Amino acid sequence: METRKVQRVGYSTLAVSLPKDWANDVGLRRGDIITFKREENRTLTIFPGIEQEEKEILKSTVNADLCNEPDILTRIITGSYVIGCDTVQVTSEKELKPTHLEEIHNITRRLTGINIVEQTPDQVTIQSFVDPNKFPVDGLIRRLHIIASSMQITATRSLFENKPELTKEVLRMEEEADRIYWLIIRQLILTQRGTEKPRLNIVGNRVIAKHIEAIADYAQNIAREVMQIKDTNYSSYSEVMEELSKLNEMVQVISNKTAEALIKRNIKLANDVIETTKLVVEKERTLTGDIVSKVTDVSIATTLRSIIWSLRQISRYSKEIAEITINRSLATPNELCKIEKKIENGD
Repeated sequence: METRKVQRVGYSTLAVSLPKDWANDVGLRRGDIITFKREENRTLTIFPGIEQEEKEILKSTVNADLCNEPDILTRIITGSYVIGCDTVQVTSEKELKPTHLEEIHNITRRLTGINIVEQTPDQVTIQSFVDPNKFPVDGLIRRLHIIASSMQITATRSLFENKPELTKEVLRMEEEADRIYWLIIRQLILTQRGTEKPRLNIVGNRVIAKHIEAIADYAQNIAREVMQIKDTNYSSYSEVMEELSKLNEMVQVISNKTAEALIKRNIKLANDVIETTKLVVEKERTLTGDIVSKVTDVSIATTLRSIIWSLRQISRYSKEIAEITINRSLATPNELCKIEKKIENGD
């Protein structure tokens, strides 16, 4: 390691001379071009000439003859997509089974940016056309939260407005939520696999995406529970339904605040989310007691209890996202807290 002083050239240009022995080793002469690459740790890497970035191509080859368990082929293709494979080739020594072909066609419809580019009796080739630069993770996370929130709103509307047909729309949105979720995970893994150091937010983003996907799953559960009691007359349980409506509104507010706090890196708003979830727990306990004492039909009581549980889980995952938001907000100076880095040189 050696040090060199920075010199001023002209009015605004700063210059540093290159080590002569290094220039000789790489064959550098006057007038040659060198390439600078900025690293995330604020250092520069210097290459002689124009550095050509190598593109890593990943290909997954799946032996369909060994994929005899239910949905295992679907999960292998999904996993290959998530870890960043550009091509997935499903092969068989003789001929692909109809069940295998059905799984392949179904999963290509459920993942973003992949298509079947070649198909023969014994082989199917799937190609990914996803451009990572066109899908920033923050934007995908916002999109996923919007869908999950819309699923909750639509599912509970189908209950309180007695419109069971809305549950079909919830199931459709759940498929879109899955597509975005798997794309987020793929993007995060590609970032981590890159030549640059992984960003600090990669782990947090993966947890956030998983939590939002879980929120979508619980909204889907609400829709399915509504279908179980679609012909029910709720007039006998008006008090219970009114309190359930209040709980739902409380959870929707929590969900909206969670998204706003995450986008704006708002610590106080995130803290408000965490505190409000305590009220959801209390409300859930009270409402559960009301169902036990006032709803005599066991099937209806079971369904309503499941809906309440799903709402509580949505608030729980929102709380955990809010906790990540607070931690993330502390990474940059703000009016509430300023973290400074000090380097101490030991003797």
